Amino acid sequence: MMSWDMVNYMPAFDHYKWGLLDWNGLINPLASMIKCCSAFTTVSEGYLEELFVSFKRP
Repeated sequence: MMSWDMVNYMPAFDHYKWGLLDWNGLINPLASMIKCCSAFTTVSEGYLEELFVSFKRP
């Protein structure tokens, strides 16, 4: 997270959409991703396969 004073260091964006970046008065990229996406994944396919294999073992 970073202060809004640092906004000039970010890539250009429509400033009227600042609410998508804001989280309790700070810029929070993770919060933006959660607000804007319809789905996301946090595990690679390989790791997901490892989880399934270890789950199936007796």
